[in-house]
Amino acid sequence: MNVLAAPDIDVREFLRPGDRIVIGQACGEPTTLIEALIAQGNDIGDLTVFVATSFSGIFSPRRQAASDCRAWARSARCGR
Repeated sequence: MNVLAAPDIDVREFLRPGDRIVIGQACGEPTTLIEALIAQGNDIGDLTVFVATSFSGIFSPRRQAASDCRAWARSARCGR
């Protein structure tokens, strides 16, 4: 099994402008993938992210400038 850190994951290989992403919730939240998505989101652009319950604190309005973040609850911290 290979373990990768966020800087080692290239999400641009899998995502294109206009894609919609649903983020796993609560204890299943993929924090390493989210960090990679936030870091590379500006390079992709025009992404829509849906997150319901986020306990990691990774999402904040200033961190996902390249994405349209939609939340089910305020706990997702999308700034809405």
